[in-house]
Parts: sequence; structure tokens; C-alpha cells
Amino acid sequence: MQLRFFAGLAVLFLLLVACDGTVAEVENTIIPDKDVSFKAHIEKPLLIKCATAGCHNNTTSAGGYTLTGYINITQPPFVYKFSPETSLLALVINGTSPKQMPPLGATTAPLTKNQVNGIITWIKEGAQDN
Repeated sequence: MQLRFFAGLAVLFLLLVACDGTVAEVENTIIPDKDVSFKAHIEKPLLIKCATAGCHNNTTSAGGYTLTGYINITQPPFVYKFSPETSLLALVINGTSPKQMPPLGATTAPLTKNQVNGIITWIKEGAQDN
């Protein structure tokens, strides 16, 4: 049990170091209403709040979804470019799906309203790798 705990801490540490940012930095980043960039606006919130939280990383892939890297994030049904209304990512983060993310009782802070709107805008704009 101790080994599992320390292994989990090691993975979390490596992911936090690798994502080149902090939770506070992500919380304070404002996503614009248009011209949303994957690298500048979308990648870090998804890495920090969804992947490094221990749910959607390369090891756990909760629900079969991995939110590390553009290719993983933009796979249907998770993201349909130009179509947030059919993209599972948009549905689970904006409250229009029976399954909500993060789930009730999760220790991870949910995406901010600005981040949710930014991700939806990014998908509407074609979910580009920019």
C-alpha cells in the first residue's frame, strides 16, 4: 500500500513538472472570446485539472479518455471539430451531459466558466493545433 501511494506521488510530481505551469497560473489565465489557441489557452487547463488530477492521464485514462496532447484530446467522440454540441468534452464540462466532470465529490477544482467557454469556442473554431 505504501509503495502504491509513493508511486502515485511520483507520477503526480512528474506530471506537474512536465506541464510547465501551476494551478494558480491556470486559474488566472483568461481565455479570449475568439481566436482561441490550443497551446496558449486549452492545453494547460486540461493537463492540470483533468490529466494531472489523476483521472485522464496516460496511466489511468478514466472512461477511456486521455487528456495529454493534442492528438488524444481531439479524438471523436471527445471532440468533433466545429461541433461543440456533439463533442463529449464540451457536453461534460458545460453541464449538458448526465455525466459531469469533474464528478461530484472529486478533489479537483472544476474548470472555470471562462475555461469552459474557451474550450467550447476552441472547438467551434475547429479545435486547431495552434
